[in-house]
Amino acid sequence: VVTNGPPESGIFAVNPLFGGVEMQTYYELSSIGWTDDDLPIQYQYSFDSTSTSGGTLQNVVKSKSEVTDRSSTLPAIGNDYNNNTISIASTVYDVYDSSVVVTQVVQVLAMLVIDTAATQTLISDQLESSMSASGDQDAIQQVLATASSVLNKVDCSAFGEDDCAALYNRENCGAVSNTCGGCLSGYDIGEYGPHNSACMSVAMAVAVIVPSTSQGSDEISCSVSSPCANPFQFCNSTSAFCEFKVVGCLNDCSGHGECQYKNKNTDLSLSGYCYEGDVSCKSTCQCEVGYNKKDCSVSDADLENLKQTRELLLNGLNSLTVVNTSDTSAPVADSAELSSWSNNLASITQNPSELSDTAVQQALSITQMIVDGATSAGNGSDAAVFAACEDGVMSTLNSLISSAGEMANTRRVRERRLRTSDGRVLIQDASYVAFSDSLNVINSFVAASLVAGASA
Repeated sequence: VVTNGPPESGIFAVNPLFGGVEMQTYYELSSIGWTDDDLPIQYQYSFDSTSTSGGTLQNVVKSKSEVTDRSSTLPAIGNDYNNNTISIASTVYDVYDSSVVVTQVVQVLAMLVIDTAATQTLISDQLESSMSASGDQDAIQQVLATASSVLNKVDCSAFGEDDCAALYNRENCGAVSNTCGGCLSGYDIGEYGPHNSACMSVAMAVAVIVPSTSQGSDEISCSVSSPCANPFQFCNSTSAFCEFKVVGCLNDCSGHGECQYKNKNTDLSLSGYCYEGDVSCKSTCQCEVGYNKKDCSVSDADLENLKQTRELLLNGLNSLTVVNTSDTSAPVADSAELSSWSNNLASITQNPSELSDTAVQQALSITQMIVDGATSAGNGSDAAVFAACEDGVMSTLNSLISSAGEMANTRRVRERRLRTSDGRVLIQDASYVAFSDSLNVINSFVAASLVAGASA
């Protein structure tokens, strides 16, 4: 029996390997010497970034094609512990999509950022240049991948490579500044999403004592040689008792807010602290006037610049998807292309608080085009096509729903609400519309991805 194998005998080269600067240095990416009996051979170049859930997003800078060379900028999303390096991947396909992945590790240094307005201008200029490059859709793709990763980048200098796993059973920092990621697989009990608090396995949770909001210690003795067994506790060296750890706020509110504690069920403020392991209590930042986001890390002016920049990137992505889904003479987008678009979209929408009403509606429109494209590519029944873009689509919709929730929480007055005499709402505000539309897109994606005879 003869089986098909991927292309072989080639190399993937990147120049320069060291000293490049994000958004400024153009790295030359080349695949050389690959052979296969099943031609043509095609190449796709990408790098990985971290999503808000702690997962991985593949960012494509050269879409799958027979072209072997690509010039691309890259983001500085490495860390001090790995010498500010990132891994660039070349996926090499034969005509039957049998593939092999080859990687190169390259150093990308952070650019000197004056302010968010300067970053917006740089991204705008590069995006405008790429969109004017007639027929070069990869030029747009490269700007979208790099620029969105630059916008999503956070400061993780407080942690080493394995610190989050050792301290909290969590993924590495990557979504919120100096905050560990989501709970590791197998340690599913703990604060959801990025947080600097412990995650536990079911077995660990059965054995531990859970605190109340008024309880700081259970008066169990401890010492350096006899530490606390409960992962929610630390040994107070003064009292020699195990005490529950106080839950902190994200990034300590970035020095621009006050950490407050609320009941998760009633959202009422508490006079005491939240202790790790207490599922009824949550910590939130009350930001100073003029600062925003969950960790109070962005000023009002910077937030407006970031919203406008993400709108620019969505316009660029829209230009790609519209051309490839509305042109009936163009080839139907394949799973690799759909996956690339959906991951681009997930990266651009990664921070819900940086999405304007316009951006949310634009992202919903693009998501629907990707779902429609997946239906066409798979003739409505190819599960593999939907699986290729599932992570990106669902990550995007999660962000849009979160954005809708944040919009609702910050709008005390509903701008566009009309009611009938019996109280029914005829026109909802932007947050309600975004939430409703997101659910509709989820329904259409799930329904389209079902094979014949299956049910949701």
